[in-house]
Amino acid sequence: MWVNRGSWILVVICLLVLLIGGFVPGWLYNKIPVAIAFRGYNENRNRWKLALLGIQFVISGLLFSLLYIINNQYQLMLSTNPGYDYDNVAIVSVDGINRDQRNQCLAEIKRMPNVKECCSTYHIPLNGYGRSGNMVQKPGDDTNTFNIIDMEGVDDNFFKMMNIPIVQGTFFTERNDSCRQVIIDERGAEKLIKTWHWKDGVVGKLITCSGHDDGVNPLKLTVCGVCRNIRWGDMSADGDDMKEFPVLYFYAAKTAYYMLVKFKELREESLSELQSKVQAMYPNNKVIVKSYASELANQYASQLNFRNGILVAGIVTMIIALFGLVGYTSDEVNRRRKEIAIRKVNGAKVQDILRIFLKDIMKIALPCIIVGDLGAWLIARQWLMSFSEKITMTPLLFIGVTIILLVIIGLSVIINCYKVANSNPVKYLKDE
Repeated sequence: MWVNRGSWILVVICLLVLLIGGFVPGWLYNKIPVAIAFRGYNENRNRWKLALLGIQFVISGLLFSLLYIINNQYQLMLSTNPGYDYDNVAIVSVDGINRDQRNQCLAEIKRMPNVKECCSTYHIPLNGYGRSGNMVQKPGDDTNTFNIIDMEGVDDNFFKMMNIPIVQGTFFTERNDSCRQVIIDERGAEKLIKTWHWKDGVVGKLITCSGHDDGVNPLKLTVCGVCRNIRWGDMSADGDDMKEFPVLYFYAAKTAYYMLVKFKELREESLSELQSKVQAMYPNNKVIVKSYASELANQYASQLNFRNGILVAGIVTMIIALFGLVGYTSDEVNRRRKEIAIRKVNGAKVQDILRIFLKDIMKIALPCIIVGDLGAWLIARQWLMSFSEKITMTPLLFIGVTIILLVIIGLSVIINCYKVANSNPVKYLKDE
């Protein structure tokens, strides 16, 4: 919701910049009578130029502060540990093959020289890869239930390769098609203990899970282990309660649908080599090979696009502001060049002259950028509410952006005024 609202805010800001920076100056110039223009209109002209500069400084402060916040939040989403290790991992799926064919496929993949290890699972904890929700009960108790995400099946190497530790109990000991053991995460174990008051823990306890039965009665499943929690999906607080469900793992005796391949080093050509090898084995089937890290990052594509949009708008706004600043300082230098010359004759140094112009501009720039910072804080505060984990907005963040913008503005003023401030005063006084 807030990504879309933020995009509309960005569009409105760009239109305002176009209106203020383009149409308003033209309209104002058109309203100035020619006779008045020849008699001198400097003071009023400077006022509206300063007003336009001030608005552009406000927008620059808003956009660059917002950009810094959005970028930090984006980096947080990519760098936060989801509870498992996906470095150098590729996701492989082949449509239309059975479990025995997947066994053969995974065996061939393991023989590739750059492959470190492999595992398989029926579900991947990323958006767009499907998930199954079921209900957990205690045998004989139909009144108390809670929801879980059903992983359906993982193979022998899944927990080890993905670095998901088992903190209580053990891995599956019944490794066959009729395995009636399950592993539940810590969140689910806490719910089991709270619901049925199992003070001695959940390992060894019997539960049932909807969707797993013998055709008539639900299967009685033994909890053999408890594993660490993992994050399911992205970090957006989009009202999807299922992300917070406990996860229940079943055993897959044969290779599951999604094959996860961990490379010794995931290079650019690694995915294409893997794709070619698997496609050669099944030329008539659809083969999909993707980087796990890329798929995780794709969950935040809208935030990335929003950040890039703010970046472009910020750069455009700053360029417009700097052009306006150059025009304003050029006019001021030409208007006050005799004053500058007199000051130099009376002993003023280059830095004294530059300080005059810097002081005038900073009186406008500093409060305007602070107003922009406040606007960015209000927008970002609402935008960050759409995430379950978020960065902390501190005053230092806004102070840093303000200093950077002031330095850019100051350098622009110095570069534009230095020639006159350093020139021979006689040049401007010879006509007096």
